[in-house]
Amino acid sequence: MGNVLSNGFQAATSFFLEKAKYILELEDNLEALQEVARRLKAMKDDLQNQLEMEERKGLRALEEIKVWLSEVKAIQPKVTKLLEDRTSEIERLSMYGYCSSNFLLTYHYGKNVFETLEKVRSILSSKPCGEVVARRILPPGVNDIDTQRTVGLEKTLEDAWSLLMEKEVGILGIYGMGGIGKTTLLKQINEKSKRRSVKD
Repeated sequence: MGNVLSNGFQAATSFFLEKAKYILELEDNLEALQEVARRLKAMKDDLQNQLEMEERKGLRALEEIKVWLSEVKAIQPKVTKLLEDRTSEIERLSMYGYCSSNFLLTYHYGKNVFETLEKVRSILSSKPCGEVVARRILPPGVNDIDTQRTVGLEKTLEDAWSLLMEKEVGILGIYGMGGIGKTTLLKQINEKSKRRSVKD
């Protein structure tokens, strides 16, 4: 029977000490939370400033940057609230921080501080590395347009094509009134070029 009591006492002591550590380490954890929160804010501000500069250049934030910033944004209110409640929670402690006037409330607060501290540390360590925070936005792909057989442009198409095949010709200008078939001619040249590149 003594062994059962001893085991029960050890289990109860272990349980109590596990819970009490949140109270015993509360002040240290609050100090650490304040420090990592300051570092997290500085990192977030620096990253956002860098991102704003890149966005002015027409770049878009990388997804990993967006995810990291959203994690920071989500945790910051919780950190702020915990640090705001710091004074009233510390006042509950007595006997040099080893006891609380309301054990259960202080335990929950201490556990919350500890878990938030770990989460902030995790976010800090997961900050994307590297100087690249944004990338160019690619334009949407170009769709092939069906070109119909043209009437009256065959000779012009052959002339334009033979000019383009000469080594001396680098640019071919096409001009004229609206509606005479400039765009259609270019579509035909493009299609012919595609067919030729497939054969080559």
